[in-house]
Amino acid sequence: MRASLHVGIRSIAVIAGLCIAFAAVSGDIAYIAGGDEGTAAFNHSATNVFINGTDLTQAIQIGNRELLSAQDKGRKMAISQLVATFYTFAGRYDKAVETYPVFSRAASIATLDKAGMAPQFVDAATAIASMAKDRRAVFINENHGSPITRLLPIELLPLLRAEGFQYLALETLNRGAVSNAHGCVNLADGDLCQRGYVLDQVKTGIYSHDPVYGALIRRALSLGFRLVAYDVFDVADDKARDAGEAKNLADIYKDDPTAKMLVVAGFDHVAKEDTNMAIVFKSITKIDPLSVDQTDLLGLAPQLWGPHAGAPSDHAAVVFMGGRPVSTRPGAIDVSIYRPPYSSERDTAHWLSLDGLREPTAVAHHCPAYPCLVTARRTGEPDSVPEDRILLDKPSKALLYLAPGSYLLSVEASGRTSTRPLSVSTH
Repeated sequence: MRASLHVGIRSIAVIAGLCIAFAAVSGDIAYIAGGDEGTAAFNHSATNVFINGTDLTQAIQIGNRELLSAQDKGRKMAISQLVATFYTFAGRYDKAVETYPVFSRAASIATLDKAGMAPQFVDAATAIASMAKDRRAVFINENHGSPITRLLPIELLPLLRAEGFQYLALETLNRGAVSNAHGCVNLADGDLCQRGYVLDQVKTGIYSHDPVYGALIRRALSLGFRLVAYDVFDVADDKARDAGEAKNLADIYKDDPTAKMLVVAGFDHVAKEDTNMAIVFKSITKIDPLSVDQTDLLGLAPQLWGPHAGAPSDHAAVVFMGGRPVSTRPGAIDVSIYRPPYSSERDTAHWLSLDGLREPTAVAHHCPAYPCLVTARRTGEPDSVPEDRILLDKPSKALLYLAPGSYLLSVEASGRTSTRPLSVSTH
């Protein structure tokens, strides 16, 4: 089941990446197969979401209708992953978590001898940065449907920069022919590293339509990281994709013998086993990356560690037992991050402040109808991934997470859009 999940996830990334090459030639991309009207409508709106950042509300509505009528298990899986991904773009992380499959390896922890080796919990960013001192590469994964897994990379950025890490390689970035543009490597969006913010278009990337991902990239550029696009799309299968990714990452070290790099990828790409990217990279470069998993122990109850273990309730941790970090897959994964249950509801999802980069801000919106998309973009960035946005299903307050500054607030409903300026001051 886990393998089939990853095949589906990787297929989404491959198809979305091909938008750049094929959209102008073939029109809509066939995200799901079928010749009926509903399939055509979904593929049309999904293509517009990825390429231009438009039709987001329509893609979610049509996708949910198709999900209800889907009978084939594979079709249902593909649609659910796409709809959940669109929910992250729309700031509805609660809906994304409900829709996107999540897997855990709680059973592997339950068998550990917690009485003989009492678990010790260390802040995840602090622990990983310490482990990375003598490493030249850190590979960390994410669950594409749970953007809280993008919080730890954000927290790691300043710590790893202080340890001499210069490169940030992101699976989301689409790869282009220009080898070096404003200090960044092989980005299809060649102006990104000069512009300083992510476009709400597939030219920049796939998952980076999510405002949290946009904040991650903005933060990295502000710290002086060089972005690297390493994913490949025109390949026959997952094995070839992982091999191509590993080669692209290895080329960084070939061109820069002093390179130290943080790599963010989805799920099993970071596992040092089978034919995954991390093990192929290690074989090519002879560099052993610190492999960090965030998906196996995501959102599990503290009781997993025993009734008196003192597990954290509000932040991610590396768990040490017998002086060693816990791994759900020893040999393949060096460190498994434990993150306790967390909220995806706006009112209580305090992690959306992104370690102090943003503040919860209630904004007046005056939606004329529902669903209604409320979006805040920084002034002067009309084509950017928003600082935040929220899709409202019914009359309710719009709670956005915004950094202090000036914004253009837009309200979209029933085919109409209104805008007004918005200023956010430091609380």
